Amino acid sequence: MMGDYEQFGYEALLEGQRSGRPPRLRPAQQQQWEDIIDSGPQAYGFLSGVWKFTAALFCINGIVGSTGKPACDRSSDCMSLY
Repeated sequence: MMGDYEQFGYEALLEGQRSGRPPRLRPAQQQQWEDIIDSGPQAYGFLSGVWKFTAALFCINGIVGSTGKPACDRSSDCMSLY
């Protein structure tokens, strides 16, 4: 790494973009998800002013058409949708 710095300067130390896991949502679904998150849970009929896991899961399932249930035994956010 130091050799790269000495040869190419500061730019050699910057990390490149990582590919990461491929997205599961299509671009249109991703935009819809971002709009939902930006609108907040109350815009979708939830009582809380902050997103809880189960409320977000409920909304994302609506986008992708899934009816899967979360594994709620480890999260206190799974106690209710509201």
